[in-house]
Amino acid sequence: MAEPSGAGKALKKFSFLLHYGPALPFLIIAGMFELMPLAGMVIRSFTKEYGHSFTLDNYIKEIFQRPVYLASIRITLQHSLRTSLVSLVIVFITAGILTYSRKKIKRLSITLLTVTSNFWGVPLAFSFISLLGISGVLVLTGRAINFKPLAEYNLYTLRGLFLLYIYFQIPMGTLLMLPAFEAIRPEWQESAKLLQANPFQFWTKVGIPIMLPSITGTFSMLFANAMTAYATPMVMISNAPLMGINIASIFIGDNRPRPNMGSAFSMIMLAFIFLVLGLSNLVSRICSKGSKN
Repeated sequence: MAEPSGAGKALKKFSFLLHYGPALPFLIIAGMFELMPLAGMVIRSFTKEYGHSFTLDNYIKEIFQRPVYLASIRITLQHSLRTSLVSLVIVFITAGILTYSRKKIKRLSITLLTVTSNFWGVPLAFSFISLLGISGVLVLTGRAINFKPLAEYNLYTLRGLFLLYIYFQIPMGTLLMLPAFEAIRPEWQESAKLLQANPFQFWTKVGIPIMLPSITGTFSMLFANAMTAYATPMVMISNAPLMGINIASIFIGDNRPRPNMGSAFSMIMLAFIFLVLGLSNLVSRICSKGSKN
C-alpha cells in the first residue's frame, strides 16, 4: 500500500512542475526586478534619510508642504488627463475605421501600429525636434509659406509636448481598442436597423455601453503611460514640472541624492495610477453585472 501512495505523490509533484514549471523563470525575474525593488521603495519612503526609524516626514514635510512638488503633481495630473482623453477619442475613431476597413488595409495598419508603438523615448524626441523644433522642417516650411500655427510652434513647452504625447499614445491605444470593436456583433447592428435606429443611436445606446469596460481600460493604460513618461519629455524640457523628471532629479540630486524622498514621490505617482486602474476595474465590474442582468 505504501508504494502506490508514494507513486501518487511523485505523480502529483510531476504534474505540479509540468503545469507551473514553465512559469518559474518568469516568477523569479518578476520577483528580482519588480517585486523586490517595489518593496525596497515602499520601505525607503517611510524611513528617515539618516537612520532606519519609521517616519512620515518624506510625505508630509518634504513633498506635501513644498509648493514646487505640489505644482508638479497638479501639472502632471492635468497633462496626463488631457492627453489621455484626447488620445482616447482619436483611438476610438481610428479603431472603428480600421475595424470596418478591408482586410489588407487592416493588416497593414496593424503592422504599422505595432512598429510605431515601439517608437518612443529619445528617438521619438529627436524625430520631433527635426520636424517641429526651432529649425525643424515643418517650422521652416511654415515660415516660408507664412503659416503662423507652424511658424510659431514651440515644441519646448508643455503645450508643445501635447502633440508628442498624443503621437506615442495612439498606436498602443488603437491596438488595445481593436478587440473591443471586433466584439460588436454584426447582427446587433442589423437588429438596430430593423428597429429604425440610426448609427448614432446604436453606438450611444448599444455599442459604447458594451465597450465601456474596454474604453475605461484603454484610458487607464494611456493615463499610466502618460504619467510615467520620462525619457521623451526629459530630452525636450529637462526642467519640466513633471513628476517623472522631478523624481529622477531627486534620486540623482544636484548636491546629494535623496532616495528616501524620491521613493515617497514615486509612491504618490503609483497611488494615482492604481486609483485610476481601480476605478477602471470598478466600472468593468459594474458593466459586466449589468450585462448579465
